[in-house]
Amino acid sequence: MKSSCYRSQSAKVHEWLKAPRGIGLRRGGPRLVGRRWVAVVGARRAAPWRAAPWLLGACAVTGPSSTTPTKIDPPTVLSDFTLPASTGGELSLRDLHGQPVLLYFGYTRCPDYCPITLGEFRRVRDELGPDGVRVHFVLISVDPANDTPDVLAAYLRNFGEGFIGLQGDDATLRRISKEYGLTYRHGGGHHGNSGVDHSTASYLIDQKGRLRVVYQYGTAASVYVNDIRALLSEQP
Repeated sequence: MKSSCYRSQSAKVHEWLKAPRGIGLRRGGPRLVGRRWVAVVGARRAAPWRAAPWLLGACAVTGPSSTTPTKIDPPTVLSDFTLPASTGGELSLRDLHGQPVLLYFGYTRCPDYCPITLGEFRRVRDELGPDGVRVHFVLISVDPANDTPDVLAAYLRNFGEGFIGLQGDDATLRRISKEYGLTYRHGGGHHGNSGVDHSTASYLIDQKGRLRVVYQYGTAASVYVNDIRALLSEQP
């Protein structure tokens, strides 16, 4: 028997995902397929934003809202990494230098946070207009056993052009996790034995590969857009 909290949030997410463009995901995008909502594990102590409010509890899925991002000042230079890409071959973080990167860690079978966040990324790209092509939108999978480059490519087509998927591996994810406050756990959590519980922050990386802003889950497209426009206006 599902709880009243679950039923309420399930209806809310289904309604939000099916909303017309300008409100939620475009029609034809991913749909909720899981049975439970994720409970996010706390961020690692090394992350300076470890107490931020995007560490959500179970049954907390909502649509986008106006949340306050965490500005990283001075910007943090991020370690480079190389992973198999949905665009073919391998891709390194340094390959993306020269354009802002909006980054999220998730996986293609995620029933809630991932499709909602990526749907908001799509709105960001749309609202940027011609400047949308000057930004990389990146999903790094925390489920490498299932999310091959081909699977990532097929999944990201639901969100339109301009998205890059990277097949994370545990060694790389562990190495970079402290820089992002990333946590994830395979099986046994709120997504069941086949799911992955994971942190839900998004990250804005500047043209020089430095972390500039961290966003909690539920950030509205307009918030991302304002920060990206500010980066695009900076002198190289």
